[in-house]
Amino acid sequence: LSEVDPPEAFMDRFLFKHVRYNQKDIENISRGVANHHGIDNVDTLAVGFATVMGKSREKFAQGQIKKPLSIRDLSRGCTHSKDATCESVASWIADEGLDGMLMWNGDSGDIIKDSEVGVNQLRKELKDRCSDRP
Repeated sequence: LSEVDPPEAFMDRFLFKHVRYNQKDIENISRGVANHHGIDNVDTLAVGFATVMGKSREKFAQGQIKKPLSIRDLSRGCTHSKDATCESVASWIADEGLDGMLMWNGDSGDIIKDSEVGVNQLRKELKDRCSDRP
């Protein structure tokens, strides 16, 4: 669900349940996704991804980015990374997967600078948390 309410006819067809964000739950789900894809260093990836997801939700709520991270982003990173390492998954998400979070000016099509700053902060933190380098 988002800030736009679906039409009543759509809402009537489903039983909606709001699932609240919980860092530990996202870590556990992330572990499952990473394990399913055979990614190494699952705990580092799960904690790093869940932490950055939480920060992306804050930036989204502040109107700085277009959408927050989701488990689908992690799954895509696991599927498309060059190898099955935590660092490679984080790099793929940071380099390829976060562009959809950028906001742009509807008239010019230019990326909004504050949005770019926010996305770049998320990119850096995700890469730093999952880096093999000390």
